[in-house]
Amino acid sequence: NGYVYIGSKDSNVYQLNATNISQLIAYYTTGGAIDSSPAVANGYVYIGSNTNFYQLNAINISQQIANYTGVSGSSPAVANGYVYVGSDDYNVYQFNATNISQKIANYPSLGRIVSSPAVANGYVYVGSEDHNLYQLNATDISLLNVCFETWSCSTWSICANNIQTRTCTDANACGTVADKPSESQACSSDLGGHIAQSSGGGGGSSFVSPVLNVTPDKPVEIIINNSNMDLNSLVLNVKKEAANSSINITKLSANNSILLTGLPIGRLYQAFIIEPGISNSNIINATINFRINKTWLAENNITFHYNKEKFWLLEDNIVGNIILYRNPDGANAWLPLTTSYSYQDNESYHFYAYSKGFSTFAIFLNKYDCLPNSARCDNSEVQVCLGNSTWLVTEHCTYGCQGRVCSTGFFQSDQFKFLSLVIIIAVIIIGLILIFYKKIKRKSKVKLSRKERKEIRKQKKKMKKEIKKYGRRIKKESRKNKNIRVRRVRIKRK
Repeated sequence: NGYVYIGSKDSNVYQLNATNISQLIAYYTTGGAIDSSPAVANGYVYIGSNTNFYQLNAINISQQIANYTGVSGSSPAVANGYVYVGSDDYNVYQFNATNISQKIANYPSLGRIVSSPAVANGYVYVGSEDHNLYQLNATDISLLNVCFETWSCSTWSICANNIQTRTCTDANACGTVADKPSESQACSSDLGGHIAQSSGGGGGSSFVSPVLNVTPDKPVEIIINNSNMDLNSLVLNVKKEAANSSINITKLSANNSILLTGLPIGRLYQAFIIEPGISNSNIINATINFRINKTWLAENNITFHYNKEKFWLLEDNIVGNIILYRNPDGANAWLPLTTSYSYQDNESYHFYAYSKGFSTFAIFLNKYDCLPNSARCDNSEVQVCLGNSTWLVTEHCTYGCQGRVCSTGFFQSDQFKFLSLVIIIAVIIIGLILIFYKKIKRKSKVKLSRKERKEIRKQKKKMKKEIKKYGRRIKKESRKNKNIRVRRVRIKRK
């Protein structure tokens, strides 16, 4: 339309002559720095600052049509009568293109959205800093139109020719295999375990397995078939040969308050002690394979999500994770182990973690007080959440921090706002003091009665008559005696 539109770090949107950009047509001042590009459509300019999203008149952008507070992030996309924009608050928003103060829908991701959405074929495609690409319904973006693979696998076959196999199927039949678990794995023909006969017939709170002929060149897997323990198996790698040793596993009560001491905010699923008949110093590493029951998650209103090697939990809209913790010395020092998702079957989700020895372990569901990778401003610093109330300082701000980013100049800084507030308060206080002083001054004046005021007026008239009388006499005498000089004197009234 013959104009160039551009946003600036100085909080302004500029409208320039497209033929000669040295000619400024108009500008509009927003509430914060502008990092995204504007979109122009239907006679409007759509652009976001780091605090708000704006709709301006494309002929004269100094005229605001509408705005929406709290949305900042990506460049917008306009299509089908809607405006789509990503935000730093992890959401994608859909607005009425005629009036963006009317929000149609939003969709939450698990990370900041700084890239512009793309709209085609009835879908909105947008990427997030949670490392996912989302495909949303363009009519209502609160509806997710992407197919998530949900794999379930059979149990591993008996080890044959150093290979174990299984069959995995996608319950949603997405037709993709990006998240398909492995259907084969290497094994050793002499892997296996012995299950001790317990009083519960395989369902007691303890498990004992003899381990025979453990050698450095062959990992040993102990299969744990105990319905009361959600442990699948242990895999050991040792430095030196060990014989006639056993692994003892005891399940601990999840209601033990002492056991919970030192663990972060969250929910304990199961805890157990693994006592090896082999010295921990002889163990190179161990793999602990465990599971979490789907029915237990549903009863506690917890949902499990998995996408491209990332998994997370949602409980009452609070994000969490599954971590296997180890307590190596019996104190309150719980160490989180690297925990990975393996696969799922009809009953459970399966995970594994690596440890350098055996001791007390806890399958724990973390709850994050802050969303990982979310940002905040604190004491002129930009901080990023690492989870469990741990914040990492990523940037120090010279002029203060606002809207999760550093202010670009003094006039956008918190110091300037504070100084302005102090000046305003000082002006108000001085004004109140002056008003109070004037009232006191008025009250301090002597109030005369009506009779006294009448007497004062009477005395004034009398004085005037006397002055005139003496004035006439002086003039008369001056005419008789030419040597007398008369000078007018102004008498001040008191």
